[in-house]
Amino acid sequence: MAKKPNPAFERDAAKARRPSTLRLAAKENNMRLTNRTHNRDSFFKYMSASTAAVVLERRTLRWSSPLLFNDPFDVPRELSLGIRPEDVVRALASRVSNLIEQPPEETSRLEPKIRLIVETARKGISAELKAQLLAGLAASAETLRPTGQSMEELRQRWRDLLPQFRILCLTESPSHAAMWYHYADKYRGVVLEL
Repeated sequence: MAKKPNPAFERDAAKARRPSTLRLAAKENNMRLTNRTHNRDSFFKYMSASTAAVVLERRTLRWSSPLLFNDPFDVPRELSLGIRPEDVVRALASRVSNLIEQPPEETSRLEPKIRLIVETARKGISAELKAQLLAGLAASAETLRPTGQSMEELRQRWRDLLPQFRILCLTESPSHAAMWYHYADKYRGVVLEL
């Protein structure tokens, strides 16, 4: 037995097949983050009409694995830090030297050993002791030869975590021709405003 056509559904399906913008409002939930770094009220998601029908029916969006992205530069597969372990040691020595020369009032976020040195310097140490401490830091930065093990551990951690990441891909514009072509079924899909 054939189903009776639903005029409202047919009308909505016809609209979904045309390039259009649908607005999904979440104002009643007031989901705005207080720490956001943009001033946008909405973002856009391009998709085929059939995907849009599923999204609207189920009220869900797909969060994709970055390993499936078509552009390998969107999320790096490997961390290329662009620094050597020696550079990290020099930067750390410079930072600690600056903390000793100009100790901050707030030290609770410093590592315990560094906090002890900085708080001692803040309370007052002789100019001679401060000079020895700074000279020792500078010498250590030049003579210490780190293995880079921590950097390799960071790279391995990234490799382990990357398959677990999920990303919701959105854009700022509803009228980008390349996005319509690649993600909205070659101009036949829709873009949802979120």
